[in-house]
Amino acid sequence: MIRFGAHLVLVLRVLHANEMKDTFKEKIMNLGDHILHMYVMFLFSKQHEELVGIYASQLARHRCIDLFVHMMELRLTIIVHVRYKIFLSAMEYLPFSPGDLVDSDFEKGSFEEIIERVLSRSREVKVGKADMSSNVAEQCQLQSLEKAMVIQWLCFTPPSIINDATRVGSKLLHRALMHM
Repeated sequence: MIRFGAHLVLVLRVLHANEMKDTFKEKIMNLGDHILHMYVMFLFSKQHEELVGIYASQLARHRCIDLFVHMMELRLTIIVHVRYKIFLSAMEYLPFSPGDLVDSDFEKGSFEEIIERVLSRSREVKVGKADMSSNVAEQCQLQSLEKAMVIQWLCFTPPSIINDATRVGSKLLHRALMHM
């Protein structure tokens, strides 16, 4: 049923995008975003990471970014090929930079914004979880491990089907070196 709802939202957005009044359009977009968000989380929970980009790319910019950041953080310690599926899904369906998609009437989240948020969250100092027996060195080691795992997102090879894949790959590697 949620799949039907998600597809109905996508069809209605295409068919009636120009016909809706602003206040009604905003309400419909919010409701549609909630339905799409639920469907993306359902796909994610069923390990269909390769499909999440199709639907998440149709969300409002801030919701799309928040959703991908959340998914990337949840899959941070999972095996590499699962993380690569999320990476590919974001790279294929989202623009790399915020200004890359100019022909659309709908501003999408970008991969750069997602990765920047993931990187900035990995830099945050996290207080140990109610375990006072762990010392500062152990906490620093755990945070360094998390940073290293976050940097792996930047070391994946972009798919050749995206525009200027070589430039994107070099930008990602440069960003990884800057984050170290």
